[in-house]
Amino acid sequence: MIGFSYNSQNEFCAVLIQPYIQAKREATEDEIATYMESLGFTMDSIDEFYNDEYEIFDAVPNNVLCGIDDDLYFIDTQIKIK
Repeated sequence: MIGFSYNSQNEFCAVLIQPYIQAKREATEDEIATYMESLGFTMDSIDEFYNDEYEIFDAVPNNVLCGIDDDLYFIDTQIKIK
């Protein structure tokens, strides 16, 4: 975090720096599901996962990248505490 500001809707928010992710491609739905299941999440629908503590939404290929290091990077998913 580098500071605070107001967004275009005049809401107070944090200003963050996100390092550039060098991606080979978008992750596949199967890669996302396998990874989430390995972390103990259950698939609720094709883009939604949950466990006892969290719900994760919008985990779709255009929001999850496969990096040049073959790791998955979740760049625009939504996380909600249960």
